[in-house]
Amino acid sequence: MSQSKELIGLEKIGCNQTEAKITLEHTSKINYYKTMQEQPLTLNEMKRGSLYYNEAKGRTERYIGNVSHIRPVMDYHKQEQEAAMIRDVRIANKSEVDKYVDETNANFSANVKITRSS
Repeated sequence: MSQSKELIGLEKIGCNQTEAKITLEHTSKINYYKTMQEQPLTLNEMKRGSLYYNEAKGRTERYIGNVSHIRPVMDYHKQEQEAAMIRDVRIANKSEVDKYVDETNANFSANVKITRSS
């Protein structure tokens, strides 16, 4: 069985194989999430209809299109459509999405409720 250089290095400093694998997996996950957070979003990665957090306005908005390679058009509860700067937009987290859904339900005049599946 071949082992990675990192795993062999951890074993050399005194970690047993199980501890070394757990440490390596944990470090890899942390590095992956840090890398994902640090990478700027591009228009090619954005999906129409998905929710993104506009840091310039401090609210969650829906991506509906673009006007240039750096200007996505964002929609706020079908009331306001405006071009944003790509540097100000990031993927919305769960709490931001939940807040947006709650606002939508409060603004929606019919008895229909929008739910978010887990």
